Amino acid sequence: MASSGLAPSSLSSSSMATVDAPPVYQTAGKEVDLSSKPLPSSEEIYHEVPESYVQYAALRTELKDFDAVVVVGDQKIEAHKALLSARVPFFRGLFDVPMAESAAGMVTLENFNYPTAKALLDYIYAGRLIIDESNVQDLLMGANFLGIEPVQRACGHFMVKRLRVENALPVHMMCKLIGYHDIDDLVTRFIDKNFLSISHTPEFLTLSASELECLLKRDSINVDEEKQVFDVVTCWMEEDGDKMKHAESLLMCVRCPRISEEEMDVVLAQTLWVAHSQECMELLEKAKEQRRNPSLEGPFETKERRCDEAHNLIFAVGLLSSVQNPSDSTMAFYEPIRNKWTECQKLPSIRGRNGVAVCGRKIYAIGGNDSKERLKTCDVYDSETDQWTEARNLNSVRSAMATGVIDGKIYVAGGYDGRSALDSMEMLNPSDPEPAWTTMQQMSELRGTPASCVLNGMLYVIGGHDGNHIHKDGEYYNPATKTWTAIAQMKDKRCRFNAAVLNGQIYVAGGFDGAAFLRDLERYDPATNTWTVLKQMKERRSRSALAVSCGKLYVFGGFDGLNNVTTVEMYDPATDTWTYRAEMTVHSGGIFVGCLPIPASIPSPVANLEADDIAAAS
Repeated sequence: MASSGLAPSSLSSSSMATVDAPPVYQTAGKEVDLSSKPLPSSEEIYHEVPESYVQYAALRTELKDFDAVVVVGDQKIEAHKALLSARVPFFRGLFDVPMAESAAGMVTLENFNYPTAKALLDYIYAGRLIIDESNVQDLLMGANFLGIEPVQRACGHFMVKRLRVENALPVHMMCKLIGYHDIDDLVTRFIDKNFLSISHTPEFLTLSASELECLLKRDSINVDEEKQVFDVVTCWMEEDGDKMKHAESLLMCVRCPRISEEEMDVVLAQTLWVAHSQECMELLEKAKEQRRNPSLEGPFETKERRCDEAHNLIFAVGLLSSVQNPSDSTMAFYEPIRNKWTECQKLPSIRGRNGVAVCGRKIYAIGGNDSKERLKTCDVYDSETDQWTEARNLNSVRSAMATGVIDGKIYVAGGYDGRSALDSMEMLNPSDPEPAWTTMQQMSELRGTPASCVLNGMLYVIGGHDGNHIHKDGEYYNPATKTWTAIAQMKDKRCRFNAAVLNGQIYVAGGFDGAAFLRDLERYDPATNTWTVLKQMKERRSRSALAVSCGKLYVFGGFDGLNNVTTVEMYDPATDTWTYRAEMTVHSGGIFVGCLPIPASIPSPVANLEADDIAAAS
């Protein structure tokens, strides 16, 4: 008799149960529904049994020709060796070799419960199985042990769709325990984007120091500021006095140079687990040195964390298409999970082809064109008060410029002043007592209508035109050294396009090459300084906008050479595919957008955006 088993689950049978919907999030004077899509408590799967094995289901019904027995506790299930061997790798390993089990046909499954074993055997015979919230973990563990891959995949999909703050760590631990890795990436991404909420669960406090370190070292955990990471470590440390021995190694996981010196002195240094460690106090002094001198190499990582899985609301700001005498400029935001547009406060002044920058909970509309002249005026919108106010003017008029935000400072570069393309750059620090635009180091080229984005603390400005030629090249600005550095050329020269960052790489889409309006998508990898051509968009687009939310890339509007475009396309980097999403409702043609993140402390209820499913449910 063979005796085989698997490790018992550390999860309760109810850990996959759904929880109450999260509260509605209020921003921009509107309510954003963050509840997840309703899902059935159970799903039936069916995989057709090969014709050559269908006969065994009839024999089983007729209780004929059994030559195998599966023992589970004190119960027995009769079966057919030929079918078990053909359909299940585990049984094949027992019955297809000259062993005592092969002759006796009896196998004991240790640590299986009877309902799980019977359900899996029913599936082997008929190809049908009902998965629900009470049996999914046992079915996954059993299917993983026996090697029934279709059931593993079905259980993994069922669990991922029902991930919640309360069960994400238990699911992750269970999969790690049994060696099932197919959903590792999806679960890890969910944990990243709900890091702060998950840090308050009981399971988080039971993480080992090494497990916590692995999580804290990730660039992609979702926080609004680095001080929140320190607070999470403090909660973990205070749960058990024996954890003090890990103080130094855990403080090293906090990117302390990204925290103000005042907070380091008043908060961090006064926290018991730091104050009681001489090593930690010395590390704080080194963190201050790194903060004062960003180019200084030190013990701390200083890269800003970026969670591409975070749920961003995408604001389209300003409007100036083919309208001759626009009466106003509008703003609307797109909710990727709901696939829905919502119109909100109009801009206080007419502008289009303006820059857009997001700092904290505020959105800046910068420069642009009012259909009569280029502008240097700026407006700022506070999403919490739902109010627009005037901001400081630029030093130079400019439209169709590059914009980016680095460490809370707004940079604008290039663009067009009505006479020529520009190479100049300005910077505004909104936190200054009296904010004013400061002239910075100019670019190496004149660049009108370039693409821009921020990656790893650098402002990338790509393509554009100088008035005579359209560029294929690009360059990035390093605020620490105040220098511009060239990057590799794109495959296509292009202007009137935009860029966005996803998974540590830069995507550019569409544009105009001087002769044609483009559908092309390219991706830049800063690690190798190379461009890769990807799947083309469905439509040609110049002056379109790009943004990232929930791990997907979105392209909005544009001009196709004949008409202004209102359509929206979504790119999935995992499948290299484009799909249409809800069309813009108040904008048409070329627009600029800014991403306003939903605060990291608010749980994101949908476990990795399933666009088609959610669109169908809306």
